[in-house]
Amino acid sequence: MKNLSGYFDYANAIKYACVFTLFLIFNFLEKTVYPYSTAILIAATYINGSALIVPVLYICSFLACGANGLLAQATVCAIFCSVLHLIRKRFNAEKNLGFVALACLSLTGFLIIGDTETLIISEKRVLVAAITVSLAFFCSIAGKAVAQKGLKFKLSYEEVISVFAVIAAIGTGVCNATAPFVWKGISVFIILSCCYLFRFGTGTFIAYVLGISLSVYYHNVNYIAITLCLGIAAGVCNGFSRYLAAAAIIAADFFIYALFGVYETYQAAEYAPVIAGALLFVVIPNK
Repeated sequence: MKNLSGYFDYANAIKYACVFTLFLIFNFLEKTVYPYSTAILIAATYINGSALIVPVLYICSFLACGANGLLAQATVCAIFCSVLHLIRKRFNAEKNLGFVALACLSLTGFLIIGDTETLIISEKRVLVAAITVSLAFFCSIAGKAVAQKGLKFKLSYEEVISVFAVIAAIGTGVCNATAPFVWKGISVFIILSCCYLFRFGTGTFIAYVLGISLSVYYHNVNYIAITLCLGIAAGVCNGFSRYLAAAAIIAADFFIYALFGVYETYQAAEYAPVIAGALLFVVIPNK
């Protein structure tokens, strides 16, 4: 009997697992589920994702979120994008942002149908659709850049802005889908990793972007300043030791509370994710 692993494409499985996770995260860009994940659907089909698997995962994401009222519009969007993708492949059309613009017409389904279980006023539908269109372009540009260039080549300014916009959106979705302390822990790990892997200043800039999500969630711009301070602390100390950088970011978070009183209280929800993110960074081998 042949080994079944020879028939299983782990790379594709991981890729579509990531796509499904992004669907779930984008569904929670607000505390109420809205079809912002259509941006990921459009981007995934733009980057040559499966015309069958991606739309099915998109529809299933609403089932997983318990948003059954959005299934009708999701089906319209899925079919529209799938057919458009197949037409482009059939005629071997050039891959450009014109496809993204056409795919955004799939949001007409949401504008007309909305949520079949909960009333969504027209103004809100238009706002959600407009934000989703913007996200679709950001996700498509960022996704194509990461898929083709990865970390090996320098990204253009347009690509960098798109990547940062997607990161901010992901962070907001994580905060709403789980809890803000989860994103804070992830942010600490990313900041330390960027300080270690890239030139001085990169981690600080990334910290600024990561803080946008927390600021959006809390409606408080102070959280951008907090993550920025964490990035500076990690960046300065990383030149001496990665372990010192991890300790510095934990200390910086405490001193922000002690000196400026930004946090109302300094309980486990505040310091535990910082410690967890720093420990995860430390225990991962550097080679």
